[in-house]
Amino acid sequence: MDYQLLAKSAPQKNGATQEWVFQILRNSIINGDLPSGTQLKQDEISTALCVSHIPVREALRQLEAQGLVRIHPNRGATVTQLSRDSLEDMMEIRASISYCLLRRAVPLMTRDDFAQLQEIIEEEKHVAGLMETEALNYRFHELLTKKAGNSTADLIIEILRGSKNREQVKKCLVDGVTEGIRFKSKSSEKAAQKLHFSEKQAAAILDMRLYKLIGLEIEALQADYAETMKNIALYEDILNNYDSMADVIMKDLDKIKKEYGTKRRTVIENAEEVIYEEKKMEEMEVTFLMDRFGYMRIIDKSAYERNKEAANAENKYVFNCMNTDKICIFTDSGKMHSIKVADIPLVRFRDKGTPADNLSNYDSAQERMIYVAPLAAVKENTLLFVTASSMCKLVNGAEFEASKRTIVSTKLAEDDTLIFVGAADEMEQVVLQSEGGYFLRFQKQDVSSMKKTSIGVRGMKLAEGDKLDHAYLLESRQEYTITYHDKPYVLNKVKLSKRDSKGVKPRV
Repeated sequence: MDYQLLAKSAPQKNGATQEWVFQILRNSIINGDLPSGTQLKQDEISTALCVSHIPVREALRQLEAQGLVRIHPNRGATVTQLSRDSLEDMMEIRASISYCLLRRAVPLMTRDDFAQLQEIIEEEKHVAGLMETEALNYRFHELLTKKAGNSTADLIIEILRGSKNREQVKKCLVDGVTEGIRFKSKSSEKAAQKLHFSEKQAAAILDMRLYKLIGLEIEALQADYAETMKNIALYEDILNNYDSMADVIMKDLDKIKKEYGTKRRTVIENAEEVIYEEKKMEEMEVTFLMDRFGYMRIIDKSAYERNKEAANAENKYVFNCMNTDKICIFTDSGKMHSIKVADIPLVRFRDKGTPADNLSNYDSAQERMIYVAPLAAVKENTLLFVTASSMCKLVNGAEFEASKRTIVSTKLAEDDTLIFVGAADEMEQVVLQSEGGYFLRFQKQDVSSMKKTSIGVRGMKLAEGDKLDHAYLLESRQEYTITYHDKPYVLNKVKLSKRDSKGVKPRV
């Protein structure tokens, strides 16, 4: 295509370059100088018309919006093949938009405006050429557009931008449904509710790309771009300059102070540290009761004296202690759990107690109690520890005073368990009993005094597969009787031997 001929026949440039290029190409397409299928090359057009690529590109986009040109990504543009149906659709769309323009422009027009329109109509009656007719038609609609303020086009853009999907846009254009669409103002929403495009018109508008409509407000976008670039420069200065950042912070703080600041109602002064002294608990002696199921409770000492016989018969552990003391629970896992007496419920004698599981770290499903005593008594005594593998030791009770709720009471070998813990100060002899039926009695002094972290020394030589079942502490002058094979058996009659011997098997 020889674009030089187009340039020679082009009207004199008047106004924006983009609009001038658009009119040249549009007129050339309409009068057949650029027939259907003609490839439109931006480089050739810009060279022939002596303009840059930008107005040519924008003119092609404007022509595509009117259905006269089809732009192919990365392949340029071609003139559209216009059928009778497509032309009718274009005219229908144009007629609807013209109607909207006319409806909005007429109330704003003056007598001079009407005179200009009438002059264009009269002039159109006396011209025969297509180009002249198109030029007059363009003047006619340009005047209407100026008076209407591009309101219809702007409204369509606002609908497109404020909608979430094509269906919303279509319902608004055809039926005036504005639900779900974001408008800039109430007046825009009311105007949108009055739109009544046909299905074809709405489809044609939806087929336009948004950038083509945005081109109608290019000046506004350019202004926004300039403002954005200005803000970017400002923000970069704030991020890179400490003084600028400090200035912004100070201004924000002043604004916050002005908006929300109130006078201080309290006085800050250099005073001494406030010390809160908790009221000391009134110290008193109480009675601790725990049944065989591990339920524990505290009762008044006087209540215990009144029900002494029943209390001793129904409970596994019964002893007096101070309400400021702790209860120590030694288990077969080699742990000691402590509970403050003050944390144990003080109840009436017949009231049910609270499980040890709920008051400490003790877990009845994983371990078994073997010794329970108040901490005061533990500290003043020496404790004997005996394990199932026959390891023995004496430990000073003062080692078990600790702030933690759970500590390790003794060191155990792998697969070993603790079977006995008892107060040994008043006792003189130790008796060990194995599951195999062997008994060994020896002097307490044969057992070494050690730290709680030690394993101990061997008490009895056990046969293969045998292990200790019980341990006992005896006074030499007092007789101790147990039940063995359903018969009474006096432990004092067991032959006195040395520690670390085999023991004897009684004939009962």
